Amino acid sequence: MTQKERGDAYWCRKLAAASIALLTKVNNLVVTHTATTAGTGKGEDELDEEVAQAERQAMALLERASKGANVH
Repeated sequence: MTQKERGDAYWCRKLAAASIALLTKVNNLVVTHTATTAGTGKGEDELDEEVAQAERQAMALLERASKGANVH
C-alpha cells in the first residue's frame, strides 16, 4: 500500500469506529429513555424538548471539535 492508501484506510477505520460508537450511544439512550418513560405519561411536547436539547448539545460538541478543542 502507498502512504496515501494507508492514510485513507486509517481515516476510514476511524470514521467507522466513531459511527459505531455513536450508534451504540443512541441505542443506549433510546433503551434507557423507553425504560424510564414507560408509564410516566410524558407528552410528546416533553419528548420533543428532550430531543431538541440533545441536538443542541450535539451541535455544541461539533463546534468544539471543529475548532480543535478537546470534546471530553
